Amino acid sequence: RIFHLRGLCFPLLRGWTLGIIRLHANRHIRSVPFGHAGWLRLSAGRGTMKIRALGAAAGVTVTVCALWGCATQQVMLEMRRDVILRPPNINEIKVDPTGRVDTRGQANTVKVTMTGDPELQATFDLKGRAQDLAMQETEPGVYVGSFDVKPNETGKLDIVGHLVDSPTGARQEIREEGALELFTSEARQECSGPAGQEFDQQLKGLAVRFELDKFDLTPEATQMLTAAKAVLESHPECILHLHGHADETGTPEHNMILSSERAGEVATFIEQSLGIPAGRVAVHWHGETQPLERARTPDALAKNRRVEFHATVTD
Repeated sequence: RIFHLRGLCFPLLRGWTLGIIRLHANRHIRSVPFGHAGWLRLSAGRGTMKIRALGAAAGVTVTVCALWGCATQQVMLEMRRDVILRPPNINEIKVDPTGRVDTRGQANTVKVTMTGDPELQATFDLKGRAQDLAMQETEPGVYVGSFDVKPNETGKLDIVGHLVDSPTGARQEIREEGALELFTSEARQECSGPAGQEFDQQLKGLAVRFELDKFDLTPEATQMLTAAKAVLESHPECILHLHGHADETGTPEHNMILSSERAGEVATFIEQSLGIPAGRVAVHWHGETQPLERARTPDALAKNRRVEFHATVTD
């Protein structure tokens, strides 16, 4: 747009110049076109009129170009002001898994996802623990990062995401207080005795299966969990331990994150859709390290893509 504004001066200047050249080349011409036919008429024998016409042509050309130049500078100023003052937009930031994570005896990797304006620089902080952790744009406007949780680490984690437009310095941030709670479960069996063992067996029959490289719940999985609501609500003294698993497809690092997303997805569903208190739910994830089947057939791999329920602490 800016270059178009500046370009308007040059055709105008060219028209005036051609008119001046024609005036000197043929003193017998009675009318001289200056961009529009018949706009200015001069007598060939009147030198004073010729001089005045030349002066007027030059003056009008300079004035018009100066006005267009001012308009151009104004447009540039307004465009720059808009870029500098408008902060980037952030839609949300979330972690996988969410809720409470049991860290007893195992290290874990937590995935952080932030969505907002595309093609910007993204980082996140773990308030009081780490700053400026890098995030990569995996698709337009979707930024992904991760952090490690140490064995037996406890406490609530607050996440702060940052989105920065490097050329202008414009920035925006989003906070998620208490995004994740880390705790270490006790070694005792909360549901000991015959009743606890029976409850544990009931939960083991609720294994949730997943499609290849997916963590979304299938319609069959949500149907099964909804039908098992009465079982999940029983024994309120027991913690529901959710264990996420993956098959051997993909890298170990990818599968570890994928298993955490699966456990988190099941936890979110039973808390939000079935009303199970979040304080009763603990999530664990193991990647591809605990397969049910060692074969690499499609059926065996499908059995390994799962989330299991346990009423007692298992490693």
